Amino acid sequence: MATYYVSTAGSDSWVGSAGSPWLTPYKAWATMVAGDTAYFANGTYACNNSEFTTKHSGAAGSPITFASTNRRLAVLRSDDDITWAFAGSTDYITLSELTVQGRSDHSRWIVDINGAEGITLHDCDIGTTLSTCVMARNAVRGLSITDCAVHQETYTASLDDICIIGDGGVTGTISGCEIYNTFHVGVYISTGVADTFEIHDNIIHDTNSHGVQFGDVESVGVQTGGIVYDNTLYNIGTWHEDAYSDKNFFYIQYSIDNVTIHHNTGYHSTGHAINIYRLDHCHTLGVYNNTFYDTGTSGDDNFAILTLYNDSAATASITALIFRNNIWHNLTTDRPVYAHYDTAETAVRALVTLDYDDWYIPNYPGTSTVEWFGLSPTWATWNGTTQEAHGITGTPMFTNAASADFTLQSTSPCIDAGTAVGYYYDGDAPDMGAWEYAGTGSPPAYGTSYFGMIPSDLAIPPLYSIRRNAAGDGWEAFSTV
Repeated sequence: MATYYVSTAGSDSWVGSAGSPWLTPYKAWATMVAGDTAYFANGTYACNNSEFTTKHSGAAGSPITFASTNRRLAVLRSDDDITWAFAGSTDYITLSELTVQGRSDHSRWIVDINGAEGITLHDCDIGTTLSTCVMARNAVRGLSITDCAVHQETYTASLDDICIIGDGGVTGTISGCEIYNTFHVGVYISTGVADTFEIHDNIIHDTNSHGVQFGDVESVGVQTGGIVYDNTLYNIGTWHEDAYSDKNFFYIQYSIDNVTIHHNTGYHSTGHAINIYRLDHCHTLGVYNNTFYDTGTSGDDNFAILTLYNDSAATASITALIFRNNIWHNLTTDRPVYAHYDTAETAVRALVTLDYDDWYIPNYPGTSTVEWFGLSPTWATWNGTTQEAHGITGTPMFTNAASADFTLQSTSPCIDAGTAVGYYYDGDAPDMGAWEYAGTGSPPAYGTSYFGMIPSDLAIPPLYSIRRNAAGDGWEAFSTV
């Protein structure tokens, strides 16, 4: 496992040591083998994918690593169509603390990961492009994008591109990133079968369309086993106003299965909080303990907070769509819920359930009707009888929503008003929303399993849960399988 150095004052005829560094990324790439690391000194380096003619790989536990000596001060910049491409024969490569850029008129992708395994992008700044920043496609496995800044800079009207795309089946993790200034979607888990993926602890903001999108084409497979949690999404659909009519925190289109969305916070969206289109291809979905605030800010009355829609006569493949412990907060909307299915609405109605949620929409009269799969109950009837048997409609009493502090005040009606769904809570029952209030009720005894307390109708039990520790002063994780 060798360590090499690259500097704008170096030479590729030198040995690549700290005192005699190389000049170009290509020399490092052609020399390095599994376990090797190359450190780049401050400066800008031409990094055109067409120059990387040698294709080789690291190994599991021994990647080939390109790193910046000083965080993000080494810039790898392309004048090519793609800055860096990883194909199936270039596995286990890590880019760490680098700035990776395309041209300002870049027409394709900055990082293209095509069928590769074990690619890691850690603490990098990836941006300056007119197209997708990171494209992961064709059965990528073990992708890790952590603590990165991913962004597009120059707005171009009608350009349809995204910061991070998982296309053609991808497994891995996107976490700890700031994803912003996107022409279209922040993170897009697109076509193909994805066995597992996690999107968590990211900040996604100032998009031109959706924050997170799943699915694209009905014929290419099902997105399976995804978990999206602890993300903050804001100013969704607000970067530039153009032809995109639906601008949602979460947009689900066509086939998904075993996807869980939990403990996310979304505020300021010009469209919906959640919009599910082509409901007939949505198999199993769990939406738990999210806080959604200030949706539909475009003023369009058609933007319900929650939309469930299908415009075809296809037979539903829904197994269960379950919503629990969420806060849906809006002061302006005219349509809190819109649910439509062209056929078999009675059967579909039985497969979608909402309960233990707080719907605080004070400007929507209880006598107004909502569309709910062929029914037209009043809002007051829907919220308590048609759905939400244990739901509430009171103000959640956020600590300071104007400053994006969506924790709960001590007198909030959402405290201990939820139901157990397999995640941590403090008190006699879970709170509604993404932010658990500490300090009420009696904590459960050692060994209490929240997995064991999950109601049987919940869509997706977690693979890991928590229980009270033996000392009674904390929590411990345990496997539920």
